[in-house]
Amino acid sequence: MTGTVLLHRADGVATIEIDRPQSRNALTAGMTRQLTDIVGSLAEDVSVKVVAITAAGRDFCAGADMGDIEAAISPDPATRASSFTTGLPSSVHPLLHALLALPQPVVAAVRGHAIGLGVAIALTADLLVVSETARFSVPQVRLGHTLDHGESWLLPRRVGVAQAARMSLLAEPLAASAAERHGLAGWLVVDDELESTSRELVDQLLALPAPAVIATKRLLRSSFDMSLGDQLDSEVREAAACATTDEFVEAVRAAMSPTRRRTT
Repeated sequence: MTGTVLLHRADGVATIEIDRPQSRNALTAGMTRQLTDIVGSLAEDVSVKVVAITAAGRDFCAGADMGDIEAAISPDPATRASSFTTGLPSSVHPLLHALLALPQPVVAAVRGHAIGLGVAIALTADLLVVSETARFSVPQVRLGHTLDHGESWLLPRRVGVAQAARMSLLAEPLAASAAERHGLAGWLVVDDELESTSRELVDQLLALPAPAVIATKRLLRSSFDMSLGDQLDSEVREAAACATTDEFVEAVRAAMSPTRRRTT
C-alpha cells in the first residue's frame, strides 16, 4: 500500500492525518506532494481557525520512504549528488515552507517514532504534545550525509545549540521525557491521553479571539530575525490591528464584566 494523507474538517478545525501505519507513516514522494498541497490550501482558508497534525497507528512519521532513494545509492557520484540537489528543493523544501507559512496555530500530536522528515514536521508545530512512547531521531550522519529536511534550522531554535548538536552529530535519539525537558514538546502525556490532550488545546485555541491568536503566532515566528526595536514596532502594528476587530471589543467587554471579575 502506498499510503495517503487525510484531511478532516469540522467546526473550524482542519486535522491532517498521515495514514500509512504499516510503514510507520514513512512519507512517499506522492504523500509529500499531497501533504504540501493540503497545507497550502489551508493557508488560504479563512474558515479554518486551528490546524491539527496527527498520524495513524503507533508511530508519527519514520521520515522519507526508503523505497524512494534508489538514485541516492547509484554507482555514479553525480547521480547520487543530484538526488539531493534536485530532489530536496522540489519536494521537502516546498513542504517545510508551506508548514511554516500557515497563519493558523498548529497543534501536533506525536506518539512512537518521529525520524528525519518526521521530526521536521513536528518541529513546525506551534504546540506539540507527545506521548510517553515518542522518540525523536535525526540519523542522517549515520547514513553518511548531513541534515537535509531543515532540521539544522529548526532544532537549534527549539532545543538549543547543545542539544541540537547531540541529536545531530551523534545521531542520538531524544526520548519523550527529554523532549519535554528541552522544550521540543510542550506536553508529555500517557499514550491513552494523547488525543484528548491535543483536542483540549485545540478547543482552548478556538475559544480565543482568532485575530489575536494568528497575530501572536506571526510575532513569535518573526522574532528570531528581528532586532528588538523592529520587533517592538511589529508588536505595536499587530496590537493596533487587533484593536480594530470586533473580537477585540468583545474580549475586553467579557474581561471587564462583573461576573468575570468575581471569578478571576
